[in-house]
Amino acid sequence: SSADRAGAPPMVRSVRGACGSGTRILMALVTAALLLPLILLVCAFGPGFVLIRRCRWPGLDTVVASVGVSLILVYAAAFLGFVLGLGPWFNVLITCGCGLALAASWRDLRRLWQQRRVRSLVWALLGLQVWMVGTLLLIRHYSGGDSCCDWVEHFQRTTHFIDPRPADFLYIDRYLLTARPPLQNVVAAHVLSQTGISFAAYQVVFALTSALM
Repeated sequence: SSADRAGAPPMVRSVRGACGSGTRILMALVTAALLLPLILLVCAFGPGFVLIRRCRWPGLDTVVASVGVSLILVYAAAFLGFVLGLGPWFNVLITCGCGLALAASWRDLRRLWQQRRVRSLVWALLGLQVWMVGTLLLIRHYSGGDSCCDWVEHFQRTTHFIDPRPADFLYIDRYLLTARPPLQNVVAAHVLSQTGISFAAYQVVFALTSALM
């Protein structure tokens, strides 16, 4: 009821508002299933690979380094856009740039894919990500003592980089923004700013990026 929502703690109200109705949750899951993996694939590999491919390293080293460099570059660019207040259009521009970088490296990418150990790594990583997202479907209630609110805290931190909060805002009524490194939150905010903010989509982004970090 509205009275229950009014009496709920701010932390709970923020998650309820993000989740919305069952229809919104379903639409968020469909978006996450179709669009989020595509954006993450392009952004988590394209910009790093276009640079690392010139090093002529072994295949597995190239894949790992490309992912690491890509995430750092996307984080730096998205954080710069946040500081300058450039808005979601800049995040779309970043993704387009990552896509162009990947397209420009298509021949090298095809040669990389021909290596059996690279294919084995990619399939194993894909299986891990499917398993991680699958476990989210089994969770009906978050518990675990002081660890119960981690998802809520990082959701609040992620949305800060889309809709900034005051500098003295306490996340889950406990921590300041500077209490946690922001890389994963900024990368997640970069994706959500293009697909829409929802708790379900945020969970998918965090599950997929956690498998890469």
